Amino acid sequence: MIFAHGDSFLISNLSLPSHKSSLWRSTDYGTTYEKLNDKVGLKTILSYLYVSPTNKRKIMLLTDPEIESSLLISTDEGATYQKYRLNFYIHSLLFHPKQEDWILAYSQDQKLFSSVEFGRRWLLLHEGVAPNRFYWSMMVSGREPDLVHLEAKTVDGHAQYITCKMQNCSEASQNKPFPGYIDHNSLIVQDDYEFLFPPFLLFPLFPFPFLGDRRRDVKSPDMHVISTDESQVFAAVQEWNQNDTYNLYISDTRGVYFTLALENVKSSQGLDGNVMIDLYEVAGIKGMFLANKKIDNQVKTFITYNKGRDWNLLQAPDTDLKGNPVHCLLPYCSLHLHLKVSENPYTSGNIASRDTCLPAFWYNPSSLSKDCSLGQSYLNSTGYRKVVSNNCTDGVREQYTAKPQQCPGKAPQGLRIITSDGKLTAEQGHNVTFLVQLEEVVDFGDGTAVSYANLSSTEDGIKHTYQNVGIFRVTVLVENSLGSDNAVLYLHVTCPLEHVHLSLPFVTTKNKEVNATAVLWPSQVGTLTYIWWFGNNTEPLITLEGSITFTFSVEGMNTITVQVSAGNTILQDTKTIAVYEQFRSLRLSFSPNLDDYNPDIPEWRRDISRVVKRALVEATGISSKHILVAVLPGLPTSAELFILPYQDTTGENKRTAEDLEQISEILIQKLNQNFVHFELKPGVRVLVHAAHLTAAPLVDLTPSHSGSAMLMLLSVVFVGLAVFVIYKFKRYDLPWAISFSPLLPGICLLGFPFHNPLPFSKTLLHLTCAIRQFNLFCWG
Repeated sequence: MIFAHGDSFLISNLSLPSHKSSLWRSTDYGTTYEKLNDKVGLKTILSYLYVSPTNKRKIMLLTDPEIESSLLISTDEGATYQKYRLNFYIHSLLFHPKQEDWILAYSQDQKLFSSVEFGRRWLLLHEGVAPNRFYWSMMVSGREPDLVHLEAKTVDGHAQYITCKMQNCSEASQNKPFPGYIDHNSLIVQDDYEFLFPPFLLFPLFPFPFLGDRRRDVKSPDMHVISTDESQVFAAVQEWNQNDTYNLYISDTRGVYFTLALENVKSSQGLDGNVMIDLYEVAGIKGMFLANKKIDNQVKTFITYNKGRDWNLLQAPDTDLKGNPVHCLLPYCSLHLHLKVSENPYTSGNIASRDTCLPAFWYNPSSLSKDCSLGQSYLNSTGYRKVVSNNCTDGVREQYTAKPQQCPGKAPQGLRIITSDGKLTAEQGHNVTFLVQLEEVVDFGDGTAVSYANLSSTEDGIKHTYQNVGIFRVTVLVENSLGSDNAVLYLHVTCPLEHVHLSLPFVTTKNKEVNATAVLWPSQVGTLTYIWWFGNNTEPLITLEGSITFTFSVEGMNTITVQVSAGNTILQDTKTIAVYEQFRSLRLSFSPNLDDYNPDIPEWRRDISRVVKRALVEATGISSKHILVAVLPGLPTSAELFILPYQDTTGENKRTAEDLEQISEILIQKLNQNFVHFELKPGVRVLVHAAHLTAAPLVDLTPSHSGSAMLMLLSVVFVGLAVFVIYKFKRYDLPWAISFSPLLPGICLLGFPFHNPLPFSKTLLHLTCAIRQFNLFCWG
């Protein structure tokens, strides 16, 4: 049997005629293989392999029930295994569709067991359960995920429909959705639907009568539910006059009334008695099915694109792979597909075994029971068992009978410590259960050490809660009068990673170092790996730190992506940065009504950035290639306008510093004249204003630091200073004047004499003030 996942392959086979089985594993797509018999036990005989449908890293192996009833569990794609003994023989397993550790097991004596620990412990759920008539409740319509549906036999031989919780199915806690008895082996549960046949009515009444009022004095039809997508039931029914074919029916949106979709679909029977219908649902395309229909002892493949309403034969291509013409004309000639699918997607089949006339492979004359203590005695097996035979030899009973022996004293050895779920990771603030044996002192690595005695009789393990994130060294010490032993486990305590934000400048200068930082929420989550992707590079940069420094040597737009790996979770964020030799930056503000609609989320800021850029292009006529707008986090709403020296693909017409100044003056003039505006929605008009111009790149600020608020504070300080200076010199009746500067609009010069201790010397102090909108910026 073969299991494949990613680049891992797991192969198990039986070597005949010797009584052995082999287990092989590959991690390089089957190029090389490693033999794992020592991981599962050199003489362990395997029978079945199961894989969790929700976590392919979890694998379960069943041993040959003729030898022993055990299972082996792996949580790392078959690299290592843990062995657990069973007190029943497993016939089949049913995994939960969502919870990876929840399993239902059906025994050979018709008992149903449940496990919430991926088979490490089992609880008897119900006896007398019909084969393959137990189901998990799907997590839809408010149902409980741990609800189990089953068909059970009563003491008087009737069949009954029962639902109960997977951890409690006592008589008092059971629920019977359908009153009375049902037909044997008739219960089917899928999604929101329960299908069953009441006895003696000979046609299905619950939940739909797809045979209408036609009552027939014949057997109940065999039904298989194909699909229940989009509140419609797609079912295959074998009626009284069919042997190796089924009819397909499609229901209305309530699943009550059914219409015949396709007749005489071919079927076959698998090795385990399961019915295989030649019907295939095409993945990724809703309503598309392929079916093999039997027509006059011939089988032809039909296809439907609308979930069974219309069926058509498959058209053959005009030419084959070599270009030779194909003469195939519908309906006399069509393509035929062999729709052979796996009977069970979670198992690869069984391994046969052959008996010998030798001692059992597990026989070890020096082996002891784990419960054997000093001063006690035990029966030492000879490795043989009684079997029925027609060729017996008398006088050998004593030779092969188990013999009593005294339990010798021994020092502890082979101590192991594991977590109850087999993982080496745990979440902060959650209980961690450690499984150990004998008498030991457990040091949890975080300053807590506890001593336990006779722990071999305790099945619940040792529970401990870690309050901090980190890697902890858990040690266990076992000792007696003859010696001691210890075991170590390194546990990674983590906190779930919820969000990643990549912080870096919107624009930077060519060949200048830029710092990029991955900001995490929460900030402490445990061991992390950072994967950095730059532009179109095929090889990433992998670091253990959340901040890196890099440079760009080529102008243009560059994309940076950071992926943060935390356990089984990988989150990422992508940002674009513009790289040029020179550029200009202008802070923008908006009319206050925009703050009423600001949810302060990245998606909204990106949308407003595009709207503002379009408004600037329309008001100024400047090419959009020269403009980059980034709305900043926080309130009041503000943005950064970058003026870029864009050049065409030929490398010509590159803008100079003078060109950037000219573009800046045009933008400032239009902004000051209230020519730049946009409508957020009908009746809500937002004006865009200019704050100040700079040649340096600005970093995306956090919401706790508002640039507009800081500018307003500085404006108040400088206005107060100017008023104080004017008042001071007016007291001395000194002349002062205000003149307007021709350099930029809104610039004024304040001139006044300044007294000096030396006679007849005066110094003229000029205070240059820039007044734009409601902000005042001053330079001395």
